[in-house]
Amino acid sequence: MKMQRTIVIRRDYLHYIRKHNRFEKRHKNMSVHLSPCFRDVQIGDIVTVESRLHLGPLSGNELVWGFVLELGSYR
Repeated sequence: MKMQRTIVIRRDYLHYIRKHNRFEKRHKNMSVHLSPCFRDVQIGDIVTVESRLHLGPLSGNELVWGFVLELGSYR
């Protein structure tokens, strides 16, 4: 399979529009590595991602938190 030990998280944030003096909702999807020691992560969980070395071109290395959207086959 393609995404072994990888999860996709959704990071929601607010973007300020100066012209209208309002905020708008935006989101980013990020692929991050899931260590095998975390076995009870399910879709919809809130997770925290730590900074680390790159494991591939899709795995980011930022300190973010968000919702789990998709799980790879990590078991």
